[in-house]
Amino acid sequence: MKRIFVSSVIRGFETFRAAAKAGVELMGHRAVLSEEFGARAYSSRQACLTEVEQSDVFLIILGAEFGVETEGGISVTQAEFRHACALGKPVLAFVQDVDVQGNQADFRREVEDFDSGFFRATFSTPEQLKDEVVRGLRQV
Repeated sequence: MKRIFVSSVIRGFETFRAAAKAGVELMGHRAVLSEEFGARAYSSRQACLTEVEQSDVFLIILGAEFGVETEGGISVTQAEFRHACALGKPVLAFVQDVDVQGNQADFRREVEDFDSGFFRATFSTPEQLKDEVVRGLRQV
């Protein structure tokens, strides 16, 4: 059983995160979601990055929202993504079929970059995302 870290904004994206978790569990793996961490004796940043380190696969879901911006001007999801990349974790990218602007458009380009990014699957509905997660995990 692999540990699959699910990274995305949380607020307003709950149904998509639940769909990703369902897809991960359908494949017999354990989904790691920050809203299920519980209390920790260290910062939220450290909790997220530690869980990324302990995971076997990094699964990123991008929608229209950039999310909470850190002091460095990047989102929490972006910090998790960059950490996973720096660690050489396998990354599965899923992009919602919506228009994005501003910081989120820049982040999406970073994830999808032809040379250094990742080939991604697109989705519109939670059910489509679940199916794409299953398909992606079959290839890992």
